[in-house]
Amino acid sequence: RITATFAISMFIYTPAGMSTADAKTLTDVDAPTVFTDAQSFFLDGVNNSGVIVASIPASGDIFMLIPYADAGPYTVGASAVIDSTALPNGGIFVTTTNAAGEIVVYFRSPLSDPWHYLDVAHASGAPRLTGNVVAWFDPQEQLTYVAAASTAGLLLISQASAGHWTIRNLTNEITGSVAIVNSLVVLQPQSGMTILGGMTAAGDLVIYGQTAQSNSQGQVIWGYDNLFNSVVRAFNIPVPDFNIGERGHLVAYVTPWDGLNIVGSAANGQPVALWNAPDIVGWRVTNLSEATTNPLGNSGLTHLTAYITSWGGINLASGDNVNVLWWAPSLGGEWRADSIRAIANGPELRGDTLSAYFTPWGGLNIAGLDDLDRLWVYWWTPDTNQWAAASISASLPAGSPTPVGNVSSLVTPAGDLSIFARTQTGDLLHYLWQISNPVWTVTDATLVGTT
Repeated sequence: RITATFAISMFIYTPAGMSTADAKTLTDVDAPTVFTDAQSFFLDGVNNSGVIVASIPASGDIFMLIPYADAGPYTVGASAVIDSTALPNGGIFVTTTNAAGEIVVYFRSPLSDPWHYLDVAHASGAPRLTGNVVAWFDPQEQLTYVAAASTAGLLLISQASAGHWTIRNLTNEITGSVAIVNSLVVLQPQSGMTILGGMTAAGDLVIYGQTAQSNSQGQVIWGYDNLFNSVVRAFNIPVPDFNIGERGHLVAYVTPWDGLNIVGSAANGQPVALWNAPDIVGWRVTNLSEATTNPLGNSGLTHLTAYITSWGGINLASGDNVNVLWWAPSLGGEWRADSIRAIANGPELRGDTLSAYFTPWGGLNIAGLDDLDRLWVYWWTPDTNQWAAASISASLPAGSPTPVGNVSSLVTPAGDLSIFARTQTGDLLHYLWQISNPVWTVTDATLVGTT
């Protein structure tokens, strides 16, 4: 199997004769023409796992041949987003897409168990994706869900029983709804009725939400709204330009008072929030940059990540200098901005790798990679009352794997801290810090995991 930009081409390789047979008739119709037009290719190397590095002499393209099975590969695609959720037994559930755009999950349940992985696309029949996936645990239904953005529709996938996965296409179920194709986010309000939001192919922000009704199969019925139509265009407000490719994915968060927020980086890197609160009828839209007088908060806030504190603080971190636009209840309507990098005198982190999290003991944390792919975390606690920068990579044993690409994080109710990234070859890396073992460790979940 050859994967490139979510497209697949196939060749048959016979090890005994070191020969290849072109299998163009078996390739997908959307396979890159550089493969379908190729008359031959060279085998440049092979490792013990059977991964082959090959090249096409006519074009100079280099690619990999990965051993094929019905399920897998259990790897993280080069531009894939990694999402995770805590499980009620203290375990963790991680989902992403591999290089072919197939949904895969990894889980440890409980956290003391070894890693397992599953090809959810194969188990549920889900198509290959061009968008991202999110995961959450529904305490009312006691189910772990995966939602997937795709051009075919918004897919809702759950494991109804051991080994049996179900898939629903919410776009097909709801008349007039439009598919979320990228930047999918999830909100879990105190009502327990989950909301999914994201961008359509036309660049509109839409939401799908659970209702209190069920269909004849006992499944929860979902509703739909285009927020750009109902909140922005309906009141002649300029439509925010959430350019995901240039300024990063949407972020979503729920405040302690059950305020629902979806924020994107609009023109000039100004964060624009679409939000709702218990005492507000419908959703509102606010340009957060207009609520601060600090120039740091006026522009350049891209590739956002958010952390919400137990005292009601809202913090949006962004950019290479780890600038944070923040608000606390004591500030009234004013937002403030700080450069955490300058305060802590720490390294520049690549903005598109940042992931922020809040700990049960009041800790504020922003993790990311520097230009040498070293993992760092900026951190603050009420006890220290000052920001500091710590290199997680430097604290690990020599020879530990190097993280690349997107970084994500998860905090369990017990206070276990997880950071996820991938290796250059797509293995899922799990960085873990526990109260019972307060040092960072790293595990290659793809290498040690089993089905």
